[in-house]
Amino acid sequence: MYNHLKTGFLLAVILLFSPSTKGQEDSLQIEMNPNVIHADFGILGVSISYERTIHQWEKSHLNVRAGIGRVITFTGDEARNIFPSLQLITGNGWFHFEAGLGINIIRTDYYKEYEPLPLAQIELRIEPPGEGFVFRVGIGLENNIINTGFGWKF
Repeated sequence: MYNHLKTGFLLAVILLFSPSTKGQEDSLQIEMNPNVIHADFGILGVSISYERTIHQWEKSHLNVRAGIGRVITFTGDEARNIFPSLQLITGNGWFHFEAGLGINIIRTDYYKEYEPLPLAQIELRIEPPGEGFVFRVGIGLENNIINTGFGWKF
């Protein structure tokens, strides 16, 4: 199963970096840059992730996110995780509402088994229009329950 996860994750990364995955019309003025790299910190762990815009509307956009991290499970075991998700981001200017759904694939260090868990999150995202710094804070059923993160969009 580990080889299937590596192959799936590699395929997701290739699709994320593909320029043809960003859907936009030529007449639409884009304020948001299509790529973001995040580092997240929370109660139960740390993670890094890559996010790419796949569809843009006037005041919202749909992103796909994939990341890896280290967490402490509810049983107290340390684990590694991979988490692909879809993020709906609304708002304009500096403040945005973000909601995401996905899957959190956890592998504990003790049991060495993969366990898929649901991922859901709601966050406030603060970022200037154009390139630059991104700050996020939120709650969710994910890596960190209460989450704070920062990143760079480009």
